[in-house]
Amino acid sequence: MTALPLPVSGLEIRLRLPVDSLTGVDKAAAETYIADATALVMDEVLGETEAEWTVDLPRTVELIIYKAARREWENPSGLSQEISGEHTITTSATSGVFLTPLERQKVRRAAGMQAGFASVPLTATQSPLGPNWWRSRW
Repeated sequence: MTALPLPVSGLEIRLRLPVDSLTGVDKAAAETYIADATALVMDEVLGETEAEWTVDLPRTVELIIYKAARREWENPSGLSQEISGEHTITTSATSGVFLTPLERQKVRRAAGMQAGFASVPLTATQSPLGPNWWRSRW
C-alpha cells in the first residue's frame, strides 16, 4: 500500500515514459491530474476511510487514481470524434478527470461500503412459478 500524494512516476510508467522525464508544465499537469483524481476518489468514501487512506492507500484505489489521471493526460479536451476532411471535432461531456461507474463501485468496495440496492435480471423461465406462471393468473 502507498501513502498520498501519489508520485508522478506511477503515471509516467503507465504512459510508458522514463521515470522523472516529465518536467516543468508537463509535470505540473500530471501532478494536478493525480490530485484531481485523488479528490474524486476521496469524495466517494467516508471521513474515517479518507484519513486512513492518506497513509495506507489500497492498491486497487491507487490503480483507479492513476487510470483517471491517465485518461485526462491522454485526452484533456474530451475528444470523442475527429474527422480530418472538412475538419470536424466532437467533444464529450466527460472531459476532465472522472471516475467511471465501475471505478466508483470498486472504490466503495475497497472502503468496505456495500451497495444498499441491487438488481438482478430474470427471465420468465427462471421464475420459481415456472415459465408460464402468468397464464394461470388470468
